[in-house]
Amino acid sequence: MDSIGKYDYKVQLVAEEAINKGIKNISRLAKNRVPVRSGKLKKSGRSRFDKKNMSGRAQFNASYAHIVEFGAKGHKVKPKNKKAMTVKGQGETTLTSKEASVPALPARPFLFPSFQEEVPSIEKEIREAMKKP
Repeated sequence: MDSIGKYDYKVQLVAEEAINKGIKNISRLAKNRVPVRSGKLKKSGRSRFDKKNMSGRAQFNASYAHIVEFGAKGHKVKPKNKKAMTVKGQGETTLTSKEASVPALPARPFLFPSFQEEVPSIEKEIREAMKKP
């Protein structure tokens, strides 16, 4: 996109609109795809367009968004400063243990597939604007 400045104002304007619209569509598609348990992840979705650099960003600000998108390996957790730790279970159940196993979480991508779906239409709009006399 560095060379977009070589084109006339109309092409730059079309490219700007295409990128802005594309970023909004990526954010909308991702919000529709995001797995919902409490709704916090879905509500944290934002999109932003930077006119100066002609770039955009669709992001999810929940602290665990990357874990949902990419998944996580299973691992064991051990206490740092004590001999054992207490893990609260469902209801009144508590467990005291020297370590706890955290199961692996499978990836449930929502943002990258939305990006892949929308990019061809953004590119198509920009290419068509560049071809016009």
